[in-house]
Amino acid sequence: MESVKTNLEDVIIHLSEEERQEPVTVILELFSMSTIDYWRIDLWQYLKAATTKLGWPMMRQPGDAVSLQKMLEKLMESCWLILLKKEASDGEVELPVFTPYSKEWWEEERQKRQEHRTNQKIYGGNIRLLRNRELDNPCLVLKAFFETMPLARWKNLLSDWTEYALRRTSMLEETENYDLLVHYEQLVKLLEVAWILNFRYLGKANIITDGEKQEAEADTTTTTTTALPSTIPLSLTLQKDIISFLQEVPPERLSDNLLRIYMGYLKYKGRDSPDDDDSTLHDFLKLYNLLRSAELDAKGIFEEIKRLEQEQAKN
Repeated sequence: MESVKTNLEDVIIHLSEEERQEPVTVILELFSMSTIDYWRIDLWQYLKAATTKLGWPMMRQPGDAVSLQKMLEKLMESCWLILLKKEASDGEVELPVFTPYSKEWWEEERQKRQEHRTNQKIYGGNIRLLRNRELDNPCLVLKAFFETMPLARWKNLLSDWTEYALRRTSMLEETENYDLLVHYEQLVKLLEVAWILNFRYLGKANIITDGEKQEAEADTTTTTTTALPSTIPLSLTLQKDIISFLQEVPPERLSDNLLRIYMGYLKYKGRDSPDDDDSTLHDFLKLYNLLRSAELDAKGIFEEIKRLEQEQAKN
């Protein structure tokens, strides 16, 4: 990856000073403009425009290729800064390495396919390529992305895509990019990482409903009846029991086990969603969400986002 000493003026050209200080705001802007489904469609149309002779008519208008290139470059720049800050504070992000075709490699491939199927169902199709460890630590995706190519080369790649999209000439005829689909997949994963960061930054709870993880506002809906207190005091005994439980039973392991039970329950029921009045499943899902929150909090995964939230709270 590019060194931390790299002159930012040479690689960060789209971000304002405020966005350089808080790169996560670029991600918030991205998903205020459109949904991840539409960003995926735009990216796929962008690739088709660059690799077919039809060119920009694959998109709505010629300017779409230029606009999408700029937005993707802004996303890359913000993710690059997030990764730099992460490594500057916590050290270099280490990627797992497996020898091709080894026993560990085959097991990793099997586990990857299983996680892809499960996460598609959990996140309602919004997450399709991310692994569990990447959901827990999004910087793994950012590290792999910029180890594949430095930021400047990713920008050159997008410039090529835009050029061929506007020329109505297939880049497959004039270039030798044998990793084209690999690069496309990495761009999709970058969008998914941005979506999960946006999803969690906005304070939306991770709730599984009817076999999918839906977005729910963190703020409790108020009614005309007596409002619930914002905090409920816990006795010292209960606090100690909770801490002891989390120390002896890692939330990550328990939440994964509960998820397997949940998937087994759906298979047993013979359909993709439970009965609406199934209070047992409702209670189970509430417990899963609690453990998932405990897992994320214990790992301190999103330091950058939490720091920004704390600063905003002070203001």
